[in-house]
Order: sequence, then structure tokens, then C-alpha cells
Amino acid sequence: MHLLAMGGKYPILFFALFLGGLFFNETFVTFRTWELGYWARQYNLFPADQVDVVFCNR
Repeated sequence: MHLLAMGGKYPILFFALFLGGLFFNETFVTFRTWELGYWARQYNLFPADQVDVVFCNR
């Protein structure tokens, strides 16, 4: 009963947005982890002074 009350008049919309938000969050966390690994790998491929501090566009 509590779960049904969370959506108010539009429970399907509420849960669709809620699950979509969870999916977006997990996708974003995965992307940030990949980006950090990609950036760190540049230090193995190039000298440190050639690696972009913000993001490597190589």
C-alpha cells in the first residue's frame, strides 16, 4: 500500500521515472569509472607532460 501511494495519481509514471533515474545513475557511474581508467592508461602510453590533465583526446 505504501508503494502505491508513492506515485499518487500516476504510479506508472513515477516508477518509470524512478527506475529510469536509477539506470541513468548506474550508467553515469560506469562511464566515469571507464573515463578514469582511460585517462590513467594515457600515463602508460605517453610521457606525463603530454597527458591532458582534464581529459585526454587522443
